[in-house]
Amino acid sequence: MDMPLLPGGLHLTMHGGTGGDGGQGGGHGGHGGVGEGPILNVNYGNKEEERKKIIDWLSPINFFLRQADILQMQEKGTGGWLLEHPLFKKWETGLGCTLWCCGIPGAGKTVLVSMVVNHLGTQFKGKNTGVACIYLNHKEVDDQTPARLLAGLWRQLVLDRDIGFIAEKLYKQHQEKGTAPSLEEVDNVLSSSFKEFSQVFIIVDAMDEYPEFQREILPQQLAAMGSNVNLMITSRPNISLEPSSFRNLERLDIHATKDDLQKYVDAQIGLSPRLHMHVMKQSGLREEIHSKINTQTVDGMFLLAKLHIQSLSTKNTIKALREAMKELPKRLDDSYDIAIQRIDDQTEEDRKIARSTLIWVANAKRPLNVSEITAALAIEPGDRQLDEDNVLDIKIIISVCAGLVIVDKQSSVVRLVHYTTQEYLDKIQAEKFPDAETEITHTLLTVLAFDRYPNQSWSHWRATLPPLVDYSQYCLAHAAGHPEEQLRENLLMFLDLAPLWNKTMMWVWHSPPWNYADWPSQPSALWIAAAANLGNTTKFLLEGLLLPGYRGTEIIVASYYGHFDIVQLLVESEGHANAQSEQYVCAFYVALVKQHKEVAELLLSNLIPKHSDAVHLTPDSHPDELRTLINHGNSVQTSNSLSRLALALWTRFEQTGQLTDLEESIAFDRQALELRPGSHPDQSGSLNNLANVLETRFEQTGQLADLDESIALHREALELRPGSHRNQSSSLNNLANALATRFKQTGQLADLEESIAFRRQALELRTGSHPN
Repeated sequence: MDMPLLPGGLHLTMHGGTGGDGGQGGGHGGHGGVGEGPILNVNYGNKEEERKKIIDWLSPINFFLRQADILQMQEKGTGGWLLEHPLFKKWETGLGCTLWCCGIPGAGKTVLVSMVVNHLGTQFKGKNTGVACIYLNHKEVDDQTPARLLAGLWRQLVLDRDIGFIAEKLYKQHQEKGTAPSLEEVDNVLSSSFKEFSQVFIIVDAMDEYPEFQREILPQQLAAMGSNVNLMITSRPNISLEPSSFRNLERLDIHATKDDLQKYVDAQIGLSPRLHMHVMKQSGLREEIHSKINTQTVDGMFLLAKLHIQSLSTKNTIKALREAMKELPKRLDDSYDIAIQRIDDQTEEDRKIARSTLIWVANAKRPLNVSEITAALAIEPGDRQLDEDNVLDIKIIISVCAGLVIVDKQSSVVRLVHYTTQEYLDKIQAEKFPDAETEITHTLLTVLAFDRYPNQSWSHWRATLPPLVDYSQYCLAHAAGHPEEQLRENLLMFLDLAPLWNKTMMWVWHSPPWNYADWPSQPSALWIAAAANLGNTTKFLLEGLLLPGYRGTEIIVASYYGHFDIVQLLVESEGHANAQSEQYVCAFYVALVKQHKEVAELLLSNLIPKHSDAVHLTPDSHPDELRTLINHGNSVQTSNSLSRLALALWTRFEQTGQLTDLEESIAFDRQALELRPGSHPDQSGSLNNLANVLETRFEQTGQLADLDESIALHREALELRPGSHRNQSSSLNNLANALATRFKQTGQLADLEESIAFRRQALELRTGSHPN
């Protein structure tokens, strides 16, 4: 007999002992010998492995690595002024306080944050105090959702602690479904961890790098944290925090102090063999450098001082050094201009390496690691595999980039030296790197066409992938625009292989268009082009209709992603104009729910006569207005669209936990049901769908009326599925589940008895090799 897993991972297995030897044979066998007593086996489950699984699932972002990398950048002895500042001391010793640290770009805010995190961790070690940080990065917007960021805080707070029952329960709820926790669920887990501490310090760096559309959500979550939480936020001065939202808000200005800057410059001189040699050879030269690089000349920016030192470190003589110091720029962009000029002054080979590195790092859709950037620079057009003999050492790559590119030691991520470097490169890209996206796209298309790619072994989410295979999911995002025309043949070849890549990489590729939930089994090249916002390719393919696999559903996926230009192309296309109105209606509803207002209005103008355009629909339109549109179309076709949209909303609710999606799903299911009266062949399906969604809402709100209605609807669905109906067993099972749920709420034994009876009937219908 197996006993359940006990706390601590202890697992007991108990079974009877072995019987004794049998007696001697005769007419009848003799009596068996005396049996042994029961045997108890004690096995210790791998609790740590289970803990790690839960932590990695709930919090895929690990800020421990980023903290370690940034802390290494701090020069010893710098930043002490902040720890001694009265406002910081007040914040450190208070409870429920918020410290907003503002500073110009390059003032050293991020390094100071790492110092504060390290200081608090040391200061309160062994005490019941929690310390956690967030480092925001404009390159990681897709990964740094509010839910994941809060989960990242939780991950730090449970270090060497029990992860808690709530986190374990949440993991079990989502594991089988393969779904992610909602923001509300993560907030609940984080809040429960706060209660384990007498005081918690949360430090958030670079709020200005967070996108505006999410910048309201994150501060709201931070401001609502427990009364025992002290919050520190850094940002540029151009954004503001609402004083009424944050408790005990104080502002502290961050800048490079004279002493810190001097120590920093001395350290940089020590790291440069040439500068170190020059200052050792001639006394007073160090002081000359300090006089040229001080808080006034660099306007309080460590970053500008770093760029100055990078420039001076290339000078071979003291005379050249002094000449260069006379011309040190006072503006950050001027220093970047000098860095680009230094790159251009190198040998042709080094210039090419630096140029390609800047193109990749500046335009990457997410941060690249060392193996990815070295592979990207090694691949040449026409390659059929990665030539390891052509792979550069990362030290060579960094050395030719004039200080504009750095590598995080702990995470091996390759980054631009600062956020302002990204802004500068964005400004000069059209002039200096006009073919940047084409170069990246060409490399990725080459990778995707490698021999024996894709490999079926990669289909497991834990598979180890070759360099750039994961990043190649962004190939179509880079291709949109000029690369479509310049690389048309390569691109069309990939579009033919894209369904196979999607099937293989579905566990790994999560960016558009690969994250679309309802990929066709055999999508046309036009469908993929529409989904990926490839305007030039879509136009080219439309001109060549008829297309293999063409079904007219391209307008739905384009509307889902809000690709206005693609939708307009499809609407105006003669070939697509023959698509069924059902697809237009479905596309309209998808655009409406996804809040792509311009797309929805474009579709609406093509759905109803011009004289009916007084019907103005918005994402928050009243159901009566939606019904007005329904009445203009074929009710059978529209009911299918409504049903599909309801299912999509329910699916999104399962992913995000947003109750508004669930409410809309119910509303659309009711409308679909109204359009399937009497003997409609899909009425039982509508009844079943609405019943399931109502049961889901009951699980969220506890309103018994929803559960009662769900049971009634399941009964109606079952009546419409008699005898040999293929879905009868599903209806029986669904009704049994709903009745069992109500029994748990009310204790009415009749519900339990009826549930058992329906389960028996369902089982009788699932004989032999039935999959269920």
